[in-house]
Parts: sequence; structure tokens; C-alpha cells
Amino acid sequence: MSSMKGKVVLITGGASGYGNAMVKRFNEEGAQVIAADINAAMLEEAKGENPSIDTYILDVTNAENWKEISAYILAKYGRIDILINNAGGAISVKEQIAQEDRIIEKIIALNLTSVAYGCKYFGQIMKEQKEGTIINISSDCSRHAWPGFGVYSATKAGVVNLSKGLFVELRPYNVRVTAIIPGAGNTNFSKNAGIAEPDEPYKLGGPELAEAALHICLQPQYIMVEEYMLSGTEREIIPM
Repeated sequence: MSSMKGKVVLITGGASGYGNAMVKRFNEEGAQVIAADINAAMLEEAKGENPSIDTYILDVTNAENWKEISAYILAKYGRIDILINNAGGAISVKEQIAQEDRIIEKIIALNLTSVAYGCKYFGQIMKEQKEGTIINISSDCSRHAWPGFGVYSATKAGVVNLSKGLFVELRPYNVRVTAIIPGAGNTNFSKNAGIAEPDEPYKLGGPELAEAALHICLQPQYIMVEEYMLSGTEREIIPM
């Protein structure tokens, strides 16, 4: 198994939820973690809990911001070993025909366009390095259908296929790309989407997802994990 010691790791959405759990776990393993998030106050909180991490205020929907953070990381650290595109959210859960146009655009920008931007800017760096790992966080909504999640589901299916396409393109340069596909988790997802929390908290949480991401990254560079699906055992999924 490889080691995380000294690896330069960028995690988006790193101030809360799955992202924050991954920031903590990779930091524990000795990686130099850059936690990126749009919420400056929560980033400060994360920094207070993990003083050795770096933080960066990032709007993942803004291409210029991605260009700036890639330049920042190269100037400060000289390389990027791991990118975890984690930032995302449902934003609004309602029937597709009832979604406002501007909300549809926001859902796509936050969950899919942002991932494409991250993969573009850091994929180029990894291609030149001839080494690196990209993990894109998708959702089991990419595989199944629930009312109100249509647009969000489409973006998360896009993340899976974007990951497959990017791996095919970067494989000759020793760069790995994996999509993690988690089920519903015990995070702030429901609150941010404006929907009711479940009666009982979901079993899947940040620590479990963080271990999955770490497991993928600790594999030797010649080992590829195409997809990694995980879900709590309480969650019943009946395919269409």
C-alpha cells in the first residue's frame, strides 16, 4: 500500500459533511490537505480543528476560480497528487416541470459543471506530472429514481460518465479517475435541500466515505478502482 505522507490533496466542499470528514482523515494520514469551500466561516472552523491544513475560498461553479486555485497550489506546493471533487448539493427537490429555470442552471453548475472544471485544470497538471488521482463524488441518485430528484440525478449520472471518459483519456499518463457513488448519508444534505430529515439518521456518514476515499488513494498507482459504491444497510433500493 502507498502512503499519504506528504501528498498534496485538494478537497472541495471541505468545510462540512463528507468533505470535512475527508479533510480530517487525510490530514491524520500525513497528507498536506487544501480544504476548499465557498463558506469562509466554516473553513476557519475546519482550520481551527486541523491547524496543519491549508484553506482556500472557492466557488466551484466559477471557471476563473479553478484557474486561480490551480495556479496557487502549483506555486505553493509544486504539484497536486489527489483531487477530490466533493462539493455539491440538491439545492431544490421538486418535480422537474416545477423547477425554476435559474435553479435548474444552479443544480447543473454546482454538481456537474464544477466537476468538469476541476478535472480540466488539475487533470492537465497531473497529465504533465504523469501521476495523480482524481475522485469525483457522485450519488446513488445516478442509478435510481426518486420523485423530485430528476435534475440532480442527471448531474450525478453525468459525474459518473465524465469520470469514465476522463480515465480513458488520462490512463496513458498514469492518472487514475474514480467515481464514488454513496447512498443517502448522515450529512447536512437534507437541510441544505430544504427537505425533511429522516426519522432515524442514515447509517452512512462522513467517516465511512472518508475511509473509502482513503482506501482508493492508498492503492499502488498501477491499481485502478473504476467505481466505489457504498450505502447503509437500512436503505432499501428497489430498481425500476
